[in-house]
Amino acid sequence: MTYKSLLSCSCNTRELGGIMTADGKITKNGVFWRSDVPVGPSAEDVEKLLAAHITTIIDMRTDEETLRKPCGLAERS
Repeated sequence: MTYKSLLSCSCNTRELGGIMTADGKITKNGVFWRSDVPVGPSAEDVEKLLAAHITTIIDMRTDEETLRKPCGLAERS
């Protein structure tokens, strides 16, 4: 099975619904996405995020990492 990123501007953007948690519950579909750094997002990428109600980005990289490879969505906030 070949995996295709949900966004064209990243190699690994995926939706996290349906994953079993440590307490045996299942994460809800359509709530959380995770991704590598989205570089140069297209209008279609932004549209897809907004259509999925993804409006908050939490970048967990260090300051050094973000300076080296900025998130292409950060400037759109």
